[in-house]
Amino acid sequence: MNRHPLSDDSLSLDLYRNGKWIVFDFETTNKDKGSALNPENRVVMVAWKLRGGPVRHFYGNVMECREFWEAYESADYAIAFNAKFEAHWLYRLGIDPTEKLWADPMIAEKVRLGNRFAPLNLDDVSKRYGYQGKEVMIASMMESGVCPSEMPKRRLIARARRDVKTTEQIWCKQLRGLTKEGKLQVVLTRCLLTPILSDIERTGMKLDRERVIAEYEEYTKQLREVEAELDAFTGGINMASSDQLAEFLYEKLKFPEQVDKRGRPKRNKPTKRWPDGKPKTDKTTMEWLETQARTEKQKQFIELRRKWGKLNAAVTKNLQFFRGVVEEREGGIFYGVFNQVNTQTHRLSSSGVPQVFELFPKKEKSVQFQNMPRVFKRLFTVRDPDYVMTEADGSQLEFRVAAFLGQDKIAIANIRDPDFDAHLQTACVMHDPQFDGDINRELYLDLLNKKRAGDKQVKEWRQAAKPDTFKPLYGGTQGDPLQERYYKWFQDHYAELYAEQERWVSEVLATGRLKTPWGLRFYWDFYINKHGTPMDRREHKSIVPSVFNYPVQSLATAEIIPIALVHLYHRVKAAGLRVRFVNTVHDSVVAEVHKEDLEKYILIVKKAFTDDVYRYLKRVYGMEFNVPLGCEIKYGTHWGEGEEVAFDVEPPEWKEAA
Repeated sequence: MNRHPLSDDSLSLDLYRNGKWIVFDFETTNKDKGSALNPENRVVMVAWKLRGGPVRHFYGNVMECREFWEAYESADYAIAFNAKFEAHWLYRLGIDPTEKLWADPMIAEKVRLGNRFAPLNLDDVSKRYGYQGKEVMIASMMESGVCPSEMPKRRLIARARRDVKTTEQIWCKQLRGLTKEGKLQVVLTRCLLTPILSDIERTGMKLDRERVIAEYEEYTKQLREVEAELDAFTGGINMASSDQLAEFLYEKLKFPEQVDKRGRPKRNKPTKRWPDGKPKTDKTTMEWLETQARTEKQKQFIELRRKWGKLNAAVTKNLQFFRGVVEEREGGIFYGVFNQVNTQTHRLSSSGVPQVFELFPKKEKSVQFQNMPRVFKRLFTVRDPDYVMTEADGSQLEFRVAAFLGQDKIAIANIRDPDFDAHLQTACVMHDPQFDGDINRELYLDLLNKKRAGDKQVKEWRQAAKPDTFKPLYGGTQGDPLQERYYKWFQDHYAELYAEQERWVSEVLATGRLKTPWGLRFYWDFYINKHGTPMDRREHKSIVPSVFNYPVQSLATAEIIPIALVHLYHRVKAAGLRVRFVNTVHDSVVAEVHKEDLEKYILIVKKAFTDDVYRYLKRVYGMEFNVPLGCEIKYGTHWGEGEEVAFDVEPPEWKEAA
């Protein structure tokens, strides 16, 4: 029985606790790890179990197994370990997985762990709960690359049946534990998103061939020019050779070496060329050396290397892949993978799908959906000229979340102020020659008017201030004198917010964990150093920035944006709009929208990013989010280009009071 995933009994968690579930597992052929996007793959068999019923299986063409499909249809919700895999296959088989509620014990285990690390594969998770792990022989064959279609039929069936039984046993224990700990609602939010992510992954993103080729040629031209300058400057050393680079840096340019507490150089192991240890040239060391350039030669090298590094990364990590896609892949479309269980704060991350191109045959290449440089967004376009590329972005979402968590009256008032510009405020504090500890309102309004009039100097100040604006929100305190002036002002100005973050630190120091208002818990293993700073035991860095950051980033990008995307997806589907969702990047949703449906789509975005979020947070998490939420929507022929509309929506209680 298919109840809508956003139905009242779903959101009340009643279906999870009392509903009829089906646990199932597809065994597939193994090209590209069994991806349903590879047309050469197929389902070999399925095993399933209804709540309270026996384990069943079918080996062969799963579309001929009427019993399984009737069981799937009769269930209130579906359970699968790493459910996105099964959701992909349902799409491949002609079934829409977004019409059913899902539960994924892998995701549930991540929620239970918070930010603590433990392996999340079925074998390890089942053993942690006291159940059998994977069947050894079949697991060994899979690791060796043997296709399931070639495995002993009897053993494969036994493995699939055992996996289904174990998955259900794990879910039953998780269900009790997560309910007791008040975390089940977090699992619901994650699992509502899962089948939607599978739809985004299978849709992919389209690259503009002409723009990609032009960008590739321009960047490679610039790279060759800088390489020629570097060759002339260094005498033609191989920048990839650590021996040659070390000799050039430390013997010819006379850069200093980092030293330990006893004043001894920090070096790698001795070699024949370097009997006292080879001087370091790794990424961290090179970043440190950038701060140590004193002579003109040193400064010239650092500047050339910085240019080369930026251009080389753009070409080898992005543009070669894009060029390969537009030249060798049908339609210039490429695909990525979203990860729901990889980050400390629980927000999504992404992985590229490695590919080999004839143009660049030496090495597999891939690009992540979420971490590509912003400058390359303009290379993406729609696959149909009747559509526009849209990006809906939560307006300064993390600042609004921080204002809510700290119930900071000044921050909330700023958000409601149409003249408030956070980055201009930063520039005002940093560039006021008569700064006396508080912002000069007259100067701020003057800068605001100049910005609106297109003043170039003010625009440059504002742009330069962006990296510093919210740095103190995440525990940043150190920088040059002007930066530190701003960081101190931010903490004093938003005193209620800062006090709440300090309360989080106190809770962690007292208990080792932080419980969030929505149920998720974060944990820290730390020690106190001689300066009184709590330090992470593994990384030996202060835990304060992560304590300041995790609740803010998590609520904004692991809860609110998924809530908005889920509602947007289902509302668009119910309205019959012609929309292809193609990406989601931390606080935004990217989609191709038919021009005739754009106006309706914008109205639905407005509701999904605001009213639906308010309602869901109250209904599912019991949270009265009393800070305005907003959204900016940009639309045009390419990603990040075109016209823009923006709006803020007050929370329901505020609107009722007004």
